[in-house]
Amino acid sequence: MAKAAENSGRLSDALSGVLSALEGVLGDGLRSVVVVGEASRPDDYVDGLSDVDVIAIVDDRPGPAERYELLRRLSVTGLRLSVSYLRPSDLVDLLRSGHPLGWQVARDSLILYDDGTLASLLKEVGVTLNERTAEALLRASLSALCIAAESYLRGYLSESAYWLHRSLRQAAQRLCLIKLGDIPRSDAEINEALSSLSAPPAVRACLSRLAAARRRGVSNLTVRALVASAVRSLCLLLDLSSPDWALVEAEAVEAMASGPLIRIGVSVEGRRLRWRVLVADSESESGLREVVV
Repeated sequence: MAKAAENSGRLSDALSGVLSALEGVLGDGLRSVVVVGEASRPDDYVDGLSDVDVIAIVDDRPGPAERYELLRRLSVTGLRLSVSYLRPSDLVDLLRSGHPLGWQVARDSLILYDDGTLASLLKEVGVTLNERTAEALLRASLSALCIAAESYLRGYLSESAYWLHRSLRQAAQRLCLIKLGDIPRSDAEINEALSSLSAPPAVRACLSRLAAARRRGVSNLTVRALVASAVRSLCLLLDLSSPDWALVEAEAVEAMASGPLIRIGVSVEGRRLRWRVLVADSESESGLREVVV
C-alpha cells in the first residue's frame, strides 16, 4: 500500500509538471488537458511501465518551435509520456465516429484542466460506441499480444506481462461492448462485467494473475505460463483457435538461430489466430526469414 501511495504521489507531481508546461507554452490557446487510460486510474497504473497519454484541447495545434519547447519541458517529468493536440472540432469527430479515443476522453480520463470547453462538448455531443469501436479494440488487443510475445522472446519479462494484461483487457472490453453495449473502465469493472456474461472462470483468473504480475518481478517460467494462459483466454473471448504457445515459441526460437528477432505478427484468418515470426537471415537473398505458425 505504501509503495502504491508513493507511486501515486509521484505520478500526481509529474502530471502537475505536465500541466504547467502546457500552460506555460500554449497560454490562452489551451482549453483542456485530459489524461486518458491507465494513468487516470491509480489502482491500475504501474510506475515505470504504464504509458501516460495526455490529450490537450487547443485552439490551434502547436507549431514546430512550440513543440520543441514542450518536448524540452516535458522530458524532465520522467514519464512514458505522449501528448496529442486536438482542436475542439477534432474531438467532436472522435466522439461521433466511434473511435476508442473518444470514449477514453469521455469515460476513461482524469481532467487536469478545463475552461469549460470539454465539459460543454461532452454534454452536447456525448460519445458514440459502434462497430468501429469494437474493431479498433480487436486490433489494439492483437497488437498488444504481438508486443507481449516479442518482449518475452527478447527477455523483457515485466514488459511482456504488462502487454499481456493490456491485450486481454482490450479483448474483454470488446466482448462487453458487443454483449452489453458499453465498455467497462477499470479491471474491477471488467471482472464484474465478465462475471455477468458468465465468461469462463479461467479468463477472469488469467486477467487477475496478469494484473498482479505486472506489479511485481516475474521469472521466465512465470511469464511463459502467463503467455500460454493469456493466448488461451484471448481465444475464448474472441471465439478463435490458436496453435499452442509452446509450438509458437519453439518455432520462433528455432528461427532465431539464424538471426535476431525483428517482429512477431498476429492476424485473424477465418476463426484462427495465425502467428508470423520474422527474423534476420544473412543466408537468405532478402536478408529475412519468416515462419508462419
